[in-house]
Amino acid sequence: MLWDRFYVDEKHQYVYCSLPKVACSSWTRTLLKLNGKEVGNLRSIHNRQMTDRFVKRAVHYSPARRQVLLNNYYKFVFVREPLERLVSAYRDKIFHKPPEFTNVRREIMQRRSSSKNVHTGETVRL
Repeated sequence: MLWDRFYVDEKHQYVYCSLPKVACSSWTRTLLKLNGKEVGNLRSIHNRQMTDRFVKRAVHYSPARRQVLLNNYYKFVFVREPLERLVSAYRDKIFHKPPEFTNVRREIMQRRSSSKNVHTGETVRL
C-alpha cells in the first residue's frame, strides 16, 4: 500500500487517495485551499517535503491509526478512463521530453525497433 498517496484531513474527517495522471495536482491544491492553506508559493504539489507542512499523509500515522481512519472517515479518489490516462501520461512524460524520462524514451524506442512478429518474423510497427 502506498500510504504516502493518502491525504488525511482530521478536521473534516476525510481521506483522499491521490492517483497520478488523474488531475491529482489540481485536486490536491484545491483541497488544500478549501481547508484554508495558502499554497500560492508552493512550487510543486508533488514535493513531499513542502506539502507535508500543509497536509498530513497516512504514511505518518501508525498502522493502527490508519485502520481507524479508513474505517471511520469519508474516503474518496478521482479516476479517469484508462486509455485517456495512458495517452496523457505518454504526452506528458514521453512526447514533451522532460529530461528525467530520457531512459524510458530510449527503452521504448529500442523495444519498438526490435519488435518482431514471432509467427512471421516481420517487424511489428507500433
